[in-house]
Amino acid sequence: SELAQGTTFRIYFPRVIEQPREQRPVASLAQVPRGSEVVLVAEDEDRLRRLVRMFLEGRGYTVLEAKDGIEGLELCRQHQGPIHLLLTDVVMPGSGGRELAEQAAAVRPDMKVLFMSGYADDALLHDIVETEHRPFLQKPFTLEQLAHSVRALFDEQK
Repeated sequence: SELAQGTTFRIYFPRVIEQPREQRPVASLAQVPRGSEVVLVAEDEDRLRRLVRMFLEGRGYTVLEAKDGIEGLELCRQHQGPIHLLLTDVVMPGSGGRELAEQAAAVRPDMKVLFMSGYADDALLHDIVETEHRPFLQKPFTLEQLAHSVRALFDEQK
């Protein structure tokens, strides 16, 4: 380019013969289910646990956080008031989600459990989902999927 002469840009895009795929509209957060129940989130990944907490609290839920199964069980024992749902990762250091769910059931037999995991091929996960027919949420999941999965567990008894 030369001073005071301007610049010319030419951009070449490849020709596309196929039609663009139709995009599914993203649901507005206003359309995502809300609730008022108490949810205990047991997840060893700090960022995911905080994100889930902030999202569920924004949807009206009260959320308790545990970084592993040991802390989750302690919360089950010490929390004054109901805990309606345990949302737990299957694989955590120390005490995993299955152990937490089994031990927590002795303390809070009416508490529902929703397992989540990113390990799709894990034999333990296969037992939980296929053999025991327990509710499961595959990671990664969208916040919309999380909201619908949580709400579905509460609404199934009504």
